[in-house]
Amino acid sequence: MPRTRKKWTPNKVMEEIKKLKDKSASWNHKNNSSLYNAAVTHFGSWKAAVRACGFDYYEIKKVSNKKWSDTDMDFLKKNFQNLSTEDIAKILGRSRNSINTYRHRWGLKLNLDRFTDEEQEFIKKNYKRLSDKEIAQKLGESSNAVYYFRLKEGLKKSDRWDEEKVLEDIRALHDSGSLKNISASEPLYAAARRCYGSWKKAIEKAGYEYGKVIKKGRRKLVK
Repeated sequence: MPRTRKKWTPNKVMEEIKKLKDKSASWNHKNNSSLYNAAVTHFGSWKAAVRACGFDYYEIKKVSNKKWSDTDMDFLKKNFQNLSTEDIAKILGRSRNSINTYRHRWGLKLNLDRFTDEEQEFIKKNYKRLSDKEIAQKLGESSNAVYYFRLKEGLKKSDRWDEEKVLEDIRALHDSGSLKNISASEPLYAAARRCYGSWKKAIEKAGYEYGKVIKKGRRKLVK
């Protein structure tokens, strides 16, 4: 039986927020993007949506910035070289900003000499075409290592997206079969919304049928 996409209403947004164990904006923006975007659409911001549910948003922020336990600290110190910030954040139930803040505070620097000459050359040739995550997957590395290697080498991504660049990148991703994997947290998604008002309009402007892109790439949710 085919699944249908969940249709968000203000009441549905509030209902789902009340069920959440972690109601922080940072965690939901990254891990619960559908609900997060619906909250912003219907209430203007995640904070406003949380408040509409009757919760004290500042108390929630305090909880999301909970004190680090010895176990969490040990996990970060043992795994920061090989796991991405995103993966560590999910495992520890923290925001990416929190992981990066404490990694820097504790002086946990990535070993960027781990890349072979061939791997360095691959990054230099592909950093503009591929995301850090895609490069990391091809090299069997963490996206953090790729990102900081780029910074060290001065390899900057393309300048701010304009309308033509958004369409160009959407078409390139479509041709490579990767368009279906873009999430609401990706820079291209945000640029598309800025330039065209929504991801759907940008997809259609690029010449594709939005329903087919969604059908192939996103899980359908029952109402």
